Amino acid sequence: MLRLSSGKEIAGSHLLVATGRRPNTDDLGCDQGGIRLDERGFILIDDYYRTSAPGTYAVGDATGEPQFTHVAWDDHRILFDLLLGRSKRGRSGRAIPYTVFTDPQVAGVALTERDARERGMECEVATYPYAQIARAVEVDERAGLIKVVFDPKAERILGASMVGAEAGELIHIFVTLIEANASPRAIVDARYVHPTLAEGVQSAVLKLKRFSID
Repeated sequence: MLRLSSGKEIAGSHLLVATGRRPNTDDLGCDQGGIRLDERGFILIDDYYRTSAPGTYAVGDATGEPQFTHVAWDDHRILFDLLLGRSKRGRSGRAIPYTVFTDPQVAGVALTERDARERGMECEVATYPYAQIARAVEVDERAGLIKVVFDPKAERILGASMVGAEAGELIHIFVTLIEANASPRAIVDARYVHPTLAEGVQSAVLKLKRFSID
């Protein structure tokens, strides 16, 4: 039983306590190497993974980036191309997706509606319930929602969030669209196999004013 400051009580079978993680940099000798750390012990790097020590780079969890395996792998790929002179792309501006593998799954990428409005960005929002996706009904996975945040002036997706079956797979449709800085018109004009959960992504985009067929 959890009692809130308001006096409300919440009952549950399990309690998950997540206090965060500290980087294991205490005994790396960073001070002797001239590598600066922040107040939490993370290695300070610039947009191209350069530390304060010339010729020394850092990637992954120890840099304070979102602590996901796919982010560390992306760090590696970006730095590899930089060192080989194949690209000048840095780490800033990345749209980093996440998935919580609960049942149903929770997934998202880039900005939420709240993020966009707090930044003063004009946006349209569309939602689509899993209960209206034919495949979700067929496999009895009706619980869930797809939410899309859209910039009508730039005609691009600002972010997307999902709760539902295979949300961690479906979110990659939006990850690719955002990475390509492409219009969601690509989703509207595509042919989605029926009956699939991915149809729900197209249906959600079709709820935006620009693309609505209602």
